[in-house]
Amino acid sequence: MTTIENSNNNKRIAKNSLLLFIRMLFSMAVSLYTTRAILEVLGITDFGIYNVVGGIIVFFGFLNQTMSTTTSRFITTALGKNDLEILHKTFCMSMNFHIAITLFTFIIGESIGLWFVTNKLIIPEERLTAALWLYQASVLSTCVNILNVPYNASIIAHENMGAFAYISIIQVIAKLIIVLVLPYIPADRLIIFSILTISVSLIIQLIYWQYSYRKFKETHFKWIWDKYIWKDMSSFASWNITGDLAYMCNTQGINILLNLFFGPVVNAARGVAVQVESVMIQFIGNFQTAISPQITKSYAAGNIEQTRHLTLKASKFCFFLMMIIAIPAFLEIEYVLKLWLQKIPTYTVIFAKLTIIMIIFDCLSRPLHLAIFATGTVKKYQIIQSSIYLLILPISYILLKNLHVTPNVIIGVLALFKFIVLTVRIKLTSTLIAIPINKYITNVLVPSVQCLILSLILPLVITLSYPESLTRVCLTCSISLLSSTVIIYTYGLTYDEKQFIKNQIHKIVLKR
Repeated sequence: MTTIENSNNNKRIAKNSLLLFIRMLFSMAVSLYTTRAILEVLGITDFGIYNVVGGIIVFFGFLNQTMSTTTSRFITTALGKNDLEILHKTFCMSMNFHIAITLFTFIIGESIGLWFVTNKLIIPEERLTAALWLYQASVLSTCVNILNVPYNASIIAHENMGAFAYISIIQVIAKLIIVLVLPYIPADRLIIFSILTISVSLIIQLIYWQYSYRKFKETHFKWIWDKYIWKDMSSFASWNITGDLAYMCNTQGINILLNLFFGPVVNAARGVAVQVESVMIQFIGNFQTAISPQITKSYAAGNIEQTRHLTLKASKFCFFLMMIIAIPAFLEIEYVLKLWLQKIPTYTVIFAKLTIIMIIFDCLSRPLHLAIFATGTVKKYQIIQSSIYLLILPISYILLKNLHVTPNVIIGVLALFKFIVLTVRIKLTSTLIAIPINKYITNVLVPSVQCLILSLILPLVITLSYPESLTRVCLTCSISLLSSTVIIYTYGLTYDEKQFIKNQIHKIVLKR
């Protein structure tokens, strides 16, 4: 790959990251408000029901996650090979798969899922009708979202992040409107919330369809059956099923366990922690969304060296981006939750802190996952990863049933397994794309851990020296941002990375 092509790719990544970052700031601000508003409007019990019931159909829709990953990988690979005919066939075959998955999810959701919600979940009797309305809305919303996956994958594969960001902002605004009008509707708020949510999903689906149809020729769906594409996609997807099913077990499965042992109040705490996770992950998720097509395309084009380079850089910079917000968030989360929610469900603070620790491991781990999937060689990876993830649910059940542990121990188990998965991904990328383990440790882990420890010192001193207050939060955030930036630049960046930053600043100054 030439220097000019590398420069163009870097600019594209930077531009797409900026667009997604702007979207993230807006989405984060609205999400923080809407979560608090929903908790206030619905109450802790209904909020807990909302989190656990809504998660049931997501659990049964694990096939969608599998095909979402498969679709993104194959569409991006076809673009990387610049084969328009294969691209169109890939999209159409993806739609065939997703139509089948939609029907499967609907049937399972209306049989096994409905029976489980009615007979097994701990839901107050007077709220069962509202819970069933919520469940039906979740089934329909999930089916709509499944059909949206190939269109969404096409937009990301083309790296058209502007449209992706704008449509997402429309969706966020619609959710904000729902929260604002909900208190003024004289009816059961959980039921109305369910109906309005599915309405938003339908509208967003129509926008994605219309935009993709007008912009990308390959999204003009027609019935196509290509046995070679089917063989490749089904082989890739079949091994992903085990990994995605195992992942669902350690997310939605844990929510169900918490409900069975502790009731919907603990689900409310878990729901708030998940919202904190969602907000924080958006910081690195935007960068990962921007760089993922580049990793896949570089591998598809046979440029393994560029794939290795992007994977290492992505791991390190994802960690640094998260570190900047994770340190003050971890230290001041209790006071922030008080300002945000006013009434904090029990266990929320410890859930949130353990969740932040999990996110740190995921920052280092996710780019390795993207690189492994770019190769298409996922059999060994999914067997090992799914075996690890499948241990979480029985271990958690044994701890709850026999040792009667508190809920925070279960979230701690999740954090521990995140670290184990990181070590597995480091080992497998060393095999698949020849990233030496010692190089990953030297170039990524060592500077990351070093910067984390050094950046933690000053903010920790502040939190230990001053009483809890809004002033302390602002001081902690400011000092943390300043110290983290200086330390990352001094100890975390290579000479070439520092020169690149200096050149970009120089260009900005000259333009003025």
